[in-house]
Amino acid sequence: MQKRLTVFCFLFFILFSHSILSQTNSNSSSIFEVTRKFSDSNNFLVAYNAISEFPSKSPQEKWQKMQMQITYASFLAHHPDYAELLKKFERPVSKDSLYHKIKEHALWNSAAYDKILDEAKMHKIVMINENHFTPQHRVFLQTLLPELKRLGFNYLAVEALFSDSTLNTPKGIPTLKNGFYIREQNFGQLIRIAKKLGFKFVAYDFFTNPQDRETAQAENIYNKTFKMDKRARVIVYAGIAHIFEKPTRNQKKWMAQIFKEKYHMDPLTISQTHLNRYRKLFNQSIGLVNAKVFKNPNMNNVDYLLINNLEINPVQEDDYNFSFQNKFSRPLQLNIFLTSEMKHLDDFKDKIPFKAYYLESGDQLQIKLPEDDYYLVIFDDEGNIVAKEKISTTH
Repeated sequence: MQKRLTVFCFLFFILFSHSILSQTNSNSSSIFEVTRKFSDSNNFLVAYNAISEFPSKSPQEKWQKMQMQITYASFLAHHPDYAELLKKFERPVSKDSLYHKIKEHALWNSAAYDKILDEAKMHKIVMINENHFTPQHRVFLQTLLPELKRLGFNYLAVEALFSDSTLNTPKGIPTLKNGFYIREQNFGQLIRIAKKLGFKFVAYDFFTNPQDRETAQAENIYNKTFKMDKRARVIVYAGIAHIFEKPTRNQKKWMAQIFKEKYHMDPLTISQTHLNRYRKLFNQSIGLVNAKVFKNPNMNNVDYLLINNLEINPVQEDDYNFSFQNKFSRPLQLNIFLTSEMKHLDDFKDKIPFKAYYLESGDQLQIKLPEDDYYLVIFDDEGNIVAKEKISTTH
């Protein structure tokens, strides 16, 4: 499963990088071509519907389609298909030998955070991975960033960023033009938090030759940070296998191992993907296991394994200051934008929503928004804007 997901991640980057898109045959008919039509849009619901309606025949086509579906479903909080699609990707979980290893050795919640920070103090570079359609992984890094900043970390290197030049300007904000995955609301907020904390962003990915990608990633990280700044301390946020410090079965070396061997710096590597499917077996928010307790080389190819069971994007909050009910007879996408990121009220088309929810007919949303000014844009399931409104939670 991990191998197939990694291949998919690369395909996605290829399809959505600006250099490759310009070379794509516009007459081709594939699920990727359908998705490409929405690459510059924050209208995720209509994109999801178009992908779902696209016919797929071969096992490969069905596999590609399902990956696109779950990615777009993850962009919309509480999309009803997300959980079902996730079940198709994750193997069934039981209280097996891995479960008992976790139960015996895991540190939970504050103890897990404390251990990570203690380890980070001894490293110049920390690498954390994610599954690209698991928003909880981004929320975990959000919670960790302030503490890592206090430890002196000052660079955030993000996989699949198209460019870091605009983000590193004083007024830089995350937009759809910065990358594909950061359009997910929690990823966008991760970028905003890092910006506010004063991190410098590093776009290190390589979209040209798949054979050279791992080496190019390692070189780009070093050249944009440690080579220029001897006091640099770097956080790398990458997709699944790129943080592996040991080769996989085909003896493929990944970015972290290449970086370690070439620049003689040992990264602290934390995987959120190895044990991801065990999260629901534990009534805890965060768990951490030292990978050394596992003898299987597929389990100990990083330093630590994280179990992320964070709750995100609530629909009902007792202390809510914003409410909305879908009184239409069809599903809606509710986007909430920060007006501080907009030049005018129609300047939302390339912006990343602060919040993006899926609402069935009759559904009610009651959430607490931070004190700020917002712009509400509501799409129906055919992509039409059915409502726009300024809202404010400031007193």
